[in-house]
Amino acid sequence: MKYQERLQAKRDRYIPKNYIKILLAGNVGGVVYANGDDLKPVVMGFSGNRSKPDFHIRFQTPGRCLDHVHNWVRKLQNHQQELAQRREERKAFQHTLKKGDILYSSWGYEQTNIEFWEVVSVSSRTVEIQQLSQNRKGFLQGETTPIPGEAIGSPKRVVVRQDNRLKVHDHADARPWHGQPIEWSSYN
Repeated sequence: MKYQERLQAKRDRYIPKNYIKILLAGNVGGVVYANGDDLKPVVMGFSGNRSKPDFHIRFQTPGRCLDHVHNWVRKLQNHQQELAQRREERKAFQHTLKKGDILYSSWGYEQTNIEFWEVVSVSSRTVEIQQLSQNRKGFLQGETTPIPGEAIGSPKRVVVRQDNRLKVHDHADARPWHGQPIEWSSYN
């Protein structure tokens, strides 16, 4: 069974038997079904690959029904344009990181953990980074700076995202270091 057939089978659970397809907005991936009542229409709209309807509404007049459907299609079109624009921005993005740049990540709950990273190698979309040792000052809280060239662990390759940010952990992004000491805190 093809994907479109499976999708239609899932949608059929929600579409009453007396409804007919009145609009297929193919370029934005939307479809509208109606009950066929000219005086008080009931319409149902699906967008994208959703099996549940975006709306299922009874209207007092056909004019209100048409306005609602046109606004819904316009929103779908705007969403498609935004997605295309973001896709183009991602394609056009070129990071400015170079070998030797230092980045930092800050994360934690009720404490502030700081990690420093050094760029080891660079490619068009990714960089290889290595965690650096730190020069910490203070007890339970204080300031820290990286020690360039003093690596911890093994390097890892990560994708560079907008604003030269890197996803170094599930819970932390690394961004370019500004050259000033960064405050940290700890319970042990």
